[in-house]
Amino acid sequence: MADATWKDKTYNEYYQYLKNGYNPNAQVQQAQKQLNSLKKPQGYTSAYKDSIASGINKYMGSTFDYNHNNDPAYQRQKQEYTQNAQKAMNDTVGQVSALTGGYGNSYAQAAGQETYNAYMKQLTDVIDNLESKAYARYQDENSRLLNGINLMQAQDSTDYSRYRDTVNDYYTDRDYYANRYDTERSFDYNKYADVLDAYYNNAMYQDTNYWNTVNQENTDRQFNYNAQQDAIANQLAREQFAYEKEQDAIANQLAREQFAHGKEQDAIANQLAREQFDYEKELNAGESYQVDMSPYYDTINKMIEEEMPTKEDLATYIDQLDLTAEKKYHLLTLYDCADVWNDMYGPISLKSILLKQKDGKNTIVDQSVLAGYNY
Repeated sequence: MADATWKDKTYNEYYQYLKNGYNPNAQVQQAQKQLNSLKKPQGYTSAYKDSIASGINKYMGSTFDYNHNNDPAYQRQKQEYTQNAQKAMNDTVGQVSALTGGYGNSYAQAAGQETYNAYMKQLTDVIDNLESKAYARYQDENSRLLNGINLMQAQDSTDYSRYRDTVNDYYTDRDYYANRYDTERSFDYNKYADVLDAYYNNAMYQDTNYWNTVNQENTDRQFNYNAQQDAIANQLAREQFAYEKEQDAIANQLAREQFAHGKEQDAIANQLAREQFDYEKELNAGESYQVDMSPYYDTINKMIEEEMPTKEDLATYIDQLDLTAEKKYHLLTLYDCADVWNDMYGPISLKSILLKQKDGKNTIVDQSVLAGYNY
């Protein structure tokens, strides 16, 4: 008999394994952990952006505008030259005055002023020199500013390159660990899928084997059932054949009995005809035994008209009349009750009526009619 134990067991194993789902192993978890631990660098922020922009704006917006009055060096030179010019003028005035006896005069003043102007003219030359120096300082400042901008841009470029290296390292590491994770997971999941397929194939095999066994058992049962039904049908056919033979024998026996009964009835009918003939002869010959039957005819006719009796009722009524056997026989024959009386009391004949009366039904017996019968 097919046993579903292995089929159910393998199905339960497959279902449980499928229900638990895929669980990554330690290598897959480690690769995923390393992949998740990677942090993508934030966007690049220049440490020199504002300084570079400020330096460029300053450089591009700078112009040379020299005013010697605002130059401290000029103010120092002016003070020095003014003091020297004043001293030289005083010395010249004093010297000229000494030559003229110590008295001041216009010539001395003019000579002193000339000396003063000569010194102050040198100050004008100093202004040109100071402006040249100021312009040189302006150029030096712009060169220093431009060099600073270049240095900051170079450093910013270096920092950005380092940032890009960090970003590239991140993507390189990410690709490496992602590939490693995919490889580990693919290998591990394929192992899981192989085991799952094995459970499934085993379950399918056990299921197929079980149902093949069930189908074979059903086929065997059907074959055995058909064989049993064939045996029953054969037995039934034999019994039917035997029954038909028996029925044929019974039918033949019944036919023989019916034939014998027919012969007997024919003999009875012939006997009855002879008795009827003898009876009529006796009636015609012996009027002294006749009784007036008119009252009986009237009574029976009235009964038939009013009560519509059956032949059994008429046969019973006639049988109970206080008449001789031959009169009863006459009435039974006249009202077509002889066959019914025959079914009720046996084959009808004058002798049987007389014998019935002798048994106590009616004691009035015409001895002349009984003559010739042996009891």
